[in-house]
Amino acid sequence: MMKRPILRLTDAQKKAAAELGRIGGKTRATNLTAEQRRRIAIKASKAAAKARTRKAKERKAQND
Repeated sequence: MMKRPILRLTDAQKKAAAELGRIGGKTRATNLTAEQRRRIAIKASKAAAKARTRKAKERKAQND
């Protein structure tokens, strides 16, 4: 399997990419319906709760 080359971005390139990401996110949000945004938010909330639970279990296992 070939390794991907590591990209070295300048600060200006990083700034431009971040700005494009913000524009894309805002555009996507305006194009989603309220129901779609709700489903996305619920999915994100469940994923965050699952991650917190997993981390708590790992911490508990380390302390035992």
